[in-house]
Amino acid sequence: MKKVLAVVLAAAFVCIGAYHADAQVPLMKVVFDNDFGKDSKDCPGPGLDQIAIIGSNFNTYLGAIEFGVQFPPSLAWVADTYIPNKVVADDALSPGALTIAFGNNPVNAFSTAVIHRMEVFWQCVACGGPQDELVVVVPNGITGFLQGAVWPTGVLFPVLGGTSVVCPTPVPTTEQTWGQIKSLYSE
Repeated sequence: MKKVLAVVLAAAFVCIGAYHADAQVPLMKVVFDNDFGKDSKDCPGPGLDQIAIIGSNFNTYLGAIEFGVQFPPSLAWVADTYIPNKVVADDALSPGALTIAFGNNPVNAFSTAVIHRMEVFWQCVACGGPQDELVVVVPNGITGFLQGAVWPTGVLFPVLGGTSVVCPTPVPTTEQTWGQIKSLYSE
């Protein structure tokens, strides 16, 4: 009987652990490609480009969202790109304080979705700086919120801002033999 109880308890703990490990937080970040997979990019040289702000793990229809984007010196915001059926309210056309309402055309955010697009200007010639330059989704510069609203109820939920990297610096490494690596774990 004790063995059966132990097995049942172990299974219950595994299920509880799996439930919490599967919990996902709504996240927004900047991507540099249309496949939503590239959140870092080397400087292509001076010129115009388009970036997308994507949302993932929302698991709802998105009726509105408020956020901001903080750019590094090598990347300058030029303009918001038009996406049909949405109203963008921003502070003097600033990427630091955006509130977007999707009206009766909510964004299907049950999977990764494009929330917004921006035109940017690369102000760099090449990579090679001393550190990574970060593009960060931040709280709205006026309201202080980084949040979304469920459509059609308007229930607000918090969103986590992600970080993307311009000109990622390489991580210095030293070559080691397999014996040197194993010696790190010896007693």
